[in-house]
Amino acid sequence: MEFRTLRYFIAIADAGSITTAADTLHVTQPTLSVQMKELEEELGKKLFSRAKKGSRRLELTEEGLILRRRAEEILDIVRKTELEISSEGGAVKGDVYIGMGEAGSLERIIRIIDSIQAEHPGIRFHFYSGNAEDIEYRIGRGLLDFGIIFGRQASEGFSSLTINEKEIWGVLMRFDSPLAALKEITPRNLMEKPLVVSEQAGFLHRLSKWAGPAFEKFQIAATYNLINNASLMAKNGGKYVIGYGSIINTENSALAFRPLSPEISDNLSLIWKGQPLTKAATVFLDKMKESFEEGSIC
Repeated sequence: MEFRTLRYFIAIADAGSITTAADTLHVTQPTLSVQMKELEEELGKKLFSRAKKGSRRLELTEEGLILRRRAEEILDIVRKTELEISSEGGAVKGDVYIGMGEAGSLERIIRIIDSIQAEHPGIRFHFYSGNAEDIEYRIGRGLLDFGIIFGRQASEGFSSLTINEKEIWGVLMRFDSPLAALKEITPRNLMEKPLVVSEQAGFLHRLSKWAGPAFEKFQIAATYNLINNASLMAKNGGKYVIGYGSIINTENSALAFRPLSPEISDNLSLIWKGQPLTKAATVFLDKMKESFEEGSIC
C-alpha cells in the first residue's frame, strides 16, 4: 500500500466520484479505477458502494470508513515527518502540534506562543480541540506533539508539566433562570433540573461525589464534547450546563454563570511523549518550563 494510493482513495471519498477525483488530481479516470481495484484486492474488502440504486455517487463501506480514518492519520504523520526532515539548519523553524480542550486559562499559554513566534517567526503552531482521551491517543500515534489536559494526571508513558492555572466548575444558564439569582449553586439547587454535562471520562463520577445523595435526582438531559455547542442548549432550551466558567463570555449576553458550592476546580497539565522532539517543539517546551514551576515536572 503506497502513500499515493491512500491520497487517491481519500480524494475519491471526498468527491464521491472517480471522475471528479481524477479531474482534481489531474490523473486519468482509468488510472484511479485500477488503483482502487488493486487496493480492494490487496485488502480483500470492498471500499466503495453506490449511494443508492441508479446513483453514480460513491459512498464508503464500513471497511472504507475505517481505512479513511487510518489513511488520514498516516498521511498527517507523513506530512509532519517531511516538514521536520526538510527543515534547514540555522534559524529554528517548523510545526508544533498541540491538542487541548476549551478553557479561558489557556490565554497565558497563547501569550507564550506569541512570544515564541516573535523570536522564531519560522515556527508555526497547529491546534486541535478534543478531550483528554482523544488527545493522548493522537500524541501516542505521532499526530500531536503536546496536549493540554484538565483535572487529571496523564496516563502512564507520558511526561507532564503542571500549569499553575485552574478552572472553576459551575453552571451556565439563561440569565432569567431562577438559579441565576443565586451567587453559587449547591447540589440541592440542581435536583430535578435538565442538566447538560461533559462526556469526558470521570466527569459524572466527580459530579456524583460532589452532589452526594442529591445526585439521584439529577436529570441528565444531554452530554457535550465542546461547551460552546452546549451553551446553545442553555440559551435556547433552558437547560443547565455544568462545566468551566471561563470559556463562555456571559457579559451582555442572555447567559449567566454561577460557580458550584462546595467548589470544584481543575488544574491544567501539559503532556507529551518521551520520544525526541523537533527543534521547534523543544523551543515550546523550554519556554513552558521557564514560565511555570520547574518543580511540577513529572
